[in-house]
Amino acid sequence: MKKIFIFLVILLILPVINALPNLEVEKIDKGSVVIAELDNPAFFEFVINNKGAAEKFQIYSLVGMSILPEGFFELPAGKTTIKITANPNEKLREIGGFLNLEYQIYGQKSGIFKDELLLKVVPLKKAVQIKKIQLSPEESEAKVTIENKENTYLENTTINLKSIFFEEKKIISLSPYQETTLSIPITKNTKKIVAGPYTLTAEVETPGGAEGKIEGVIDYLEKEGLSVEKVSGGFIIRKTTVTKTNVGNIPVTAEVEIKKDVLSRLFTVNSPLHSSVERTGLATTYLWSKNLGPNESLVVESTTNYTFPFLVLALLVIIVLCLKYYTRSYLSVIKKVSHVRTKGGEFALKVHLHVTAKKHIDNIQITDTLPAMAKLYEGPGTKPDAVAAGGKKLSWKIPRLNSGETRVFSYIIYSKIQTFGRFELPAAAASFEHDGKLYHILSDKVFFVSDTTESR
Repeated sequence: MKKIFIFLVILLILPVINALPNLEVEKIDKGSVVIAELDNPAFFEFVINNKGAAEKFQIYSLVGMSILPEGFFELPAGKTTIKITANPNEKLREIGGFLNLEYQIYGQKSGIFKDELLLKVVPLKKAVQIKKIQLSPEESEAKVTIENKENTYLENTTINLKSIFFEEKKIISLSPYQETTLSIPITKNTKKIVAGPYTLTAEVETPGGAEGKIEGVIDYLEKEGLSVEKVSGGFIIRKTTVTKTNVGNIPVTAEVEIKKDVLSRLFTVNSPLHSSVERTGLATTYLWSKNLGPNESLVVESTTNYTFPFLVLALLVIIVLCLKYYTRSYLSVIKKVSHVRTKGGEFALKVHLHVTAKKHIDNIQITDTLPAMAKLYEGPGTKPDAVAAGGKKLSWKIPRLNSGETRVFSYIIYSKIQTFGRFELPAAAASFEHDGKLYHILSDKVFFVSDTTESR
């Protein structure tokens, strides 16, 4: 009720709230950055110069930001320094970035003064970082350095550290741009841990219950002070890069080995050239060895290009899909041809069209085309329903065919020109309807060799 009453009072005096000539405010930034996932506020100091008489004032915001101190306070004449806490709500934190938010100072006698506060909202992973940790097998504890990179406060914050080497919970406080180093004992068995980079996860929780998470890297060194970094990426063209760096102060021999199976090694290129090769069964191991001085590195790149086998696989898939489509066809038309002997010695062939329905279909039309040199013999055979294109185009119509039903059409063609060698006939065409959709297919092509009486 009290807040509603204040709001109504503000509405009544709205015409006079643009400025208070007797009030001057100097804002001093004491930590204007807030973290999006957490509930930490921003801090300012207001140096208020009251040029008028002493009276009671209240500082508040109507744009989703809570401000402390809350309620009315006595402001004497002259300059007064007040510590201000500003906390944007969840929606403003989701917006992120720089936020210029209005606040108001309400005087019981003098009216309302308006001004703005500039805040910055950043995600936790950009505000707080865990510096890279180098850990050798001889060390019994890890030095974990946590850095606050922004102008913000983290007071009494619980941080739960988890890694393959240890788990530890600590309570820390960080001022703007401050860092702290924690000594964490190694509690896990490290005898079977291979040298290389490992992830350190830090779960952060504020006293108010807000939570966030950041990550760091623990570089587990080899005994001589040799760091190992392995990066792999890519699918069809897969590239693996292994880098070994001598971070110690004595010379050390670095060795790298990469194993490939019998298939992948056929498509692998290594750089630089390996020092030696070992073959065990179907596996091949490539070995590199190099003496490294302090701060020197051995970098090995192994690239396996699966483009060719991928294309072969894709082609096989396409063939399978085509075969699957062909076997699911609703109609098949098979064309056959055989030699016919004539009294006059003309060259003649008998053509058979076997039409078989695999599903119920309607309005079937079979069309076949005669070669340019051949003519239709109007005698034995199935008479076409229509002859077009100067007697070269024959067609038959079938109202419907049930699943598994077969029709056979035959006709004889002849030519007075003798043909020698291979004589090819074009494919027949068929159109039909199934479930209201129109389909078109072709038969196989056939040929006849003049010195035989067999087709195809």
